[in-house]
Amino acid sequence: MTDSEFQQQLQSIVADGPPELHENYQQTIDQITSYGIGSFEELLAVVRDEAAAPEIRSAGCWLLGQFRQKRAVYAVLRAFDSQHDDLRRQAAHTLGVLGSKVAVKPLLKALEYASTVERRADAAYALGHIGDERAAQPLLNRLNDAAEDDRVRSQAAESLAYLAVETADVRAALIAALADASAEVRFWSAFTLGELGDPSDHATIRALEHLAASDTTVVTGWWSVGQEAQAALAKLTGDDEG
Repeated sequence: MTDSEFQQQLQSIVADGPPELHENYQQTIDQITSYGIGSFEELLAVVRDEAAAPEIRSAGCWLLGQFRQKRAVYAVLRAFDSQHDDLRRQAAHTLGVLGSKVAVKPLLKALEYASTVERRADAAYALGHIGDERAAQPLLNRLNDAAEDDRVRSQAAESLAYLAVETADVRAALIAALADASAEVRFWSAFTLGELGDPSDHATIRALEHLAASDTTVVTGWWSVGQEAQAALAKLTGDDEG
């Protein structure tokens, strides 16, 4: 990509983006250009640079996601290794957008061995959005691990929906998770059953019906677990108007 093509692409990112986000997009691009970044190679370099400010690396990760060039995955993986939560989270989102299989093994390693909850949860997010089936069993393991933090388990439950791997083991684990002590785990397990569940499976339907009728716990930023279970039922039975 030439420097002029890079500049043209920056303009297109703003112009082609949602109108309500034009201002935010432009502010992020201005942040990048004010740092002296004028080419795609310079953008890759700053995202890789551990000495650069986390804020500029995070903005760079977002922009690499907009370019959607899979060769950016190596730079974004470097950013994912950061100890700065906001930067690592943006890197996880960008890895999901890029969808490169190159990221799967490093992310699986992070999901299994990372010492922080946040890093494991971010790895689970990225793996779900990349959509590689190799992540199915490791995500299922995290969901089934009662000693794991609920943030990781609920993200694992959600990510299983995006992998679209429908097996008896996955379905059984999700049904069992509908009775979990964590509202977030119940909520996202209901969501995933709505995406993956078998409408002819009576155990799935009964479990969701029970949850829809009884669970009024509201998940922060969303709605009640029972409402999510009702939405999942609507998808399975064909009553989903959306």
